Amino acid sequence: MCPNPTVEITAFCKFTDTAFLSNADFYTVPGGKGINVARILASLGGRSHVYACLGGVFGSFIKSALDNDRIVVTSLDLPINTRTSIVIYDEAESKPRVIRTNGARLEAEYENLFLEISTSNLFSGSLICLSGSLPAGFSDSFYGNICKSAMQTNARTIVDVSGAALLNALQCGVFLTKINIDEAECTFGMKLATEIDLKEALDELVERGSKNAILTRGRVGWVANIEGQYFRCDISPNDRGYDIGAGDAMMAGLMYGLSMEMEWKMLLAYATKVAESSTYRKSAGEVSKEALKNTFNSSIEQW
Repeated sequence: MCPNPTVEITAFCKFTDTAFLSNADFYTVPGGKGINVARILASLGGRSHVYACLGGVFGSFIKSALDNDRIVVTSLDLPINTRTSIVIYDEAESKPRVIRTNGARLEAEYENLFLEISTSNLFSGSLICLSGSLPAGFSDSFYGNICKSAMQTNARTIVDVSGAALLNALQCGVFLTKINIDEAECTFGMKLATEIDLKEALDELVERGSKNAILTRGRVGWVANIEGQYFRCDISPNDRGYDIGAGDAMMAGLMYGLSMEMEWKMLLAYATKVAESSTYRKSAGEVSKEALKNTFNSSIEQW
């Protein structure tokens, strides 16, 4: 489910004192968390069905690109352009600059229509990825309503959202929540500075309604509460890599592993490797097939 997709433009450049810059290297791809997950899942050999709100020439670009990747798309057609995002990698800076637009505000009727088309084909055993922000105008209960429908069909929901939308979804029951530390701190109003803090945040997610929970820690690794057991992973980062979209790649790895019925430890290792392989690509929604073949350099242990 990707209610708020974007056209993502990534630029690689070196700024100077001049007013103009003409030597940037640009990549333009369909984006948004859910779109990234679907594209990576397709590259892993998985099948997915994307539900998205799309409009204008940007929406047509996203749909065409997904069609080329043989990803099935069901869209709510909007009379306005899909939003855009810009990521700028400056050689002189250690972190990229990210500029994201919220997109146009949508009336309640669009939320109702999108909820209807999103829940009309849910079936038992399916995996539902709820990922990314909601369009302006959508209520915080949107993802929660999908979770309610999923519970009625015994479908499993995997959630990567934050704030009020996450809290609402948790109330309706979630199979797995994967969020990063910044999102957890913002959602729960707590500083996650120690290992005790991390366990408390995982417990908070479980107590609020998530059967399993993963907190990603950027280049450090991740921690998890899986069926009541704590796990942690310390990674060996790709120091020259591109981090944006790595969390979406991990989500795609989780989705693929669950569809293949991997046992948890193997599944977590595989998803971590998929995330790591994405840092070798310059734009989000892609993985390096060569990096996927390399030996897994991270350790997963009970915590």
